Amino acid sequence: MGVNAWLHAARHDERGQMAVELMVVLPVVVALVIVLVDCMVFLGDCARFDRVCCEAVRVHAASPDSSSYGTSSTLDAIRSSIEESMGRSERLACAVSCDGAVAAAASGSTLSFVPQPVVYTCTLEFTPWPLGSGAFGVSPHALSHEKRCVVDPYRPGVVA
Repeated sequence: MGVNAWLHAARHDERGQMAVELMVVLPVVVALVIVLVDCMVFLGDCARFDRVCCEAVRVHAASPDSSSYGTSSTLDAIRSSIEESMGRSERLACAVSCDGAVAAAASGSTLSFVPQPVVYTCTLEFTPWPLGSGAFGVSPHALSHEKRCVVDPYRPGVVA
């Protein structure tokens, strides 16, 4: 067999090419699927968080007693209600803060006697799955989603 015949046979021999291509493409496809599934889980959690957050604020914060707006016990009750409704998970973290009447009352201004709308800011933090604690020297940042609920002190039980 001459050199030309051997080169011609080597150029046209494609056995095993598909296996090599599969081994090159498969890790990329798996990584893309994991990222896509994580994005869909995050979007689903955000939609559920928006509903749960407003319900928790409505139940625990919208009350006729204006002195209870923004207290730490109210914030803790809202946060624990949200965490209970969202399900306990190490990938999800929830934080609740309050702006509005508390800041006005602390300033000591004349308008502090007028009830003002109170804004409760609920924040959801989501840690991506495969890199939760970091891998290959990369530690991911948590994705965050924020929902604001305004409570009107003039109409108890109403979230604006």
